[in-house]
Amino acid sequence: MPGSRPGSLHLRLALLVAGTVLPVLLLAGFIVFSGYVRAREEAGERVLQTAMSTMAAVDRELQNQISALQVLSLEPELVEGEFEEFRDDAERFIQVRKGYVIGISDAQGNQVFNTQVRDNLKPWTNRAAFYEVLKTKRPAVSDIYLGGVTSSVTFTVNVPVMRDDEIAYVVGYSPPRENYLEILRRLSLPEGWVVSLYDRETHHVARLPILPDSGLRQAGPAAKAAFAGGNNRIVHLTSIEGAPTVAAFSRSEESGWTVAIGMPIETLDRSSRDSLFLAAAIGAALLLVGLVFASHLATQLVRAEGHRSLLMNELNHRVKNTLSAVQGIVARGLPELPENSAYRRAAESRLLALSSAHNILSSQNWESASLHDLAKAVIEPYGTRERVRFEGPEVILAPRLAIPLAMVLNELATNAVKYGALSAGAGHLNLRWSLMAPDRLRLEWRETGGPAAEPPAKFGYGTRFIERAVSGELKGVYTSAYPAEGFTCSIEIPL
Repeated sequence: MPGSRPGSLHLRLALLVAGTVLPVLLLAGFIVFSGYVRAREEAGERVLQTAMSTMAAVDRELQNQISALQVLSLEPELVEGEFEEFRDDAERFIQVRKGYVIGISDAQGNQVFNTQVRDNLKPWTNRAAFYEVLKTKRPAVSDIYLGGVTSSVTFTVNVPVMRDDEIAYVVGYSPPRENYLEILRRLSLPEGWVVSLYDRETHHVARLPILPDSGLRQAGPAAKAAFAGGNNRIVHLTSIEGAPTVAAFSRSEESGWTVAIGMPIETLDRSSRDSLFLAAAIGAALLLVGLVFASHLATQLVRAEGHRSLLMNELNHRVKNTLSAVQGIVARGLPELPENSAYRRAAESRLLALSSAHNILSSQNWESASLHDLAKAVIEPYGTRERVRFEGPEVILAPRLAIPLAMVLNELATNAVKYGALSAGAGHLNLRWSLMAPDRLRLEWRETGGPAAEPPAKFGYGTRFIERAVSGELKGVYTSAYPAEGFTCSIEIPL
C-alpha cells in the first residue's frame, strides 16, 4: 500500500469489513422477512383448516339436536294433538338435553303448546324458521333472537310434525348455547386468539373470549363485508378488542352459520422481530469484532509499512552509494589513455541507465515502473526534447522487465549518438510502443535525418547485449533493419 496514510488505511479496512458484513445483514433481513411472509401464509391456512373443522363440529351438534327432535316429533300424542299427554315427554327431553323450552305451533303460526307457559300463549318471536319449515317441509335452524318467554338470547331447532303427509304442527326446541361454547373451548386456542360462531345474520351465537354483555351482538362492518365476499377465506380483520388479526372463516351450507377464527398478527410479528433482532445483534457483534480486528490489522500494517519503507530507503541509499562507488572506480580506475575513454564513457552510460531505472522503481517502492517515464529518463539525456519523441499508451512494467529494458534502450540511444540520428544536428528519434495484446508489448525504434544507415561489418558489444537481453531476460523478439533514411528496430516482449 504505497503512500497510504494511517487514517486512510484504517478507513479502507473499516469499509472493507462493513462492505462484507452489511450485505450479509441485508440478506439475513431479507430471509427473515421472507420467512415472516411465508409464516403468515402458512398460519392463515392452518387457521382456515381449524375454522372448517370447527364448523363441521357445530354442524354435527346441530344435526344431533335435529335428529333427537325428529324422533320426538313422531310421538303419537304430539301427532294427534294431545299436548297435555305429550308434556311429560317434552319436559323429559328438555331435562336430558339441558335445553330451555319446547314450543309447538299449528300450521297457521299460532302457538298451541309451550313447556314453560300453559295459558295466553303468544306467537313465536322468530317466525322466519317457522315459515322455512312450512315451505320446505324440512327441519330449519333459526337465527339468534330474544325469547318472548324467557327474554334471553336463544335460537330454535324446528322440525315439522307430519299427519297424512301434511304439516300439522311445527315443534321448536331451544337447545343450550353452552354446547356450542364448549365446542369452541375444546379448540384450546392460545391466549389472544378469537373464535366466534355467527348465525346467518352475523349475530354472535358463541364467542371466546366471552363478550361482557348478554344481549344480541353482531359482527362489525369489515367482518360482514368479508363474509359476503365468499366462503372459506383468509382475511385481515380487527377484533372487537382492537387487535389486528389474520382471520379465517367457514360457513355451513346447511345451517348458514359461520365459524371465524382470528390469530393476532402480533404473535407472528413478535417471532419475526425476535429473529430480526437476533440477526441484527449477531451482525452488529460481527461488525464490531471485524472493525476491532481491522483497526488492529491496520495498525500492524502501518507499522510494517513504515518499517518496510525505512528498509527500502536504506537499501536505496546503499545501492546509490554502490553505483556511485562503481562509477568512481570506472572513472578513476582506468589509466588516462585514449583507448580507455570510449570504454569509460560506455560504462558510465550503462551505470546511469541502471541508476535511472533504479530511481523510478524506488519511487514506486519497487512495485512497478511507467514505460514512458523509464524511456524518457534513459534516452532524453542523449538529445534535446525536440529531437526525441515518445508515442504510446500508458504501460506499467514489472521490476523484472524495467531494468533490462532500460539497459536495452540505453544501448540503442548510445548507438544513435555514435552512429545514428543523434550524431547529426538534424537527426530525430521516434520511439513508439503499443499493446499487441493485453499481455504483449511491441516497441518500434525509428531514426531519421542522420547519416545513411548501413549494416555494420561486425556487431559490437552493445548490439550483442541487446539481443541477449531481449531474448534472455525479457523473453522477447528483437529485429533490426538499416534502410538509408535511418536505423530501425522492433522489440516484442510479454508483460
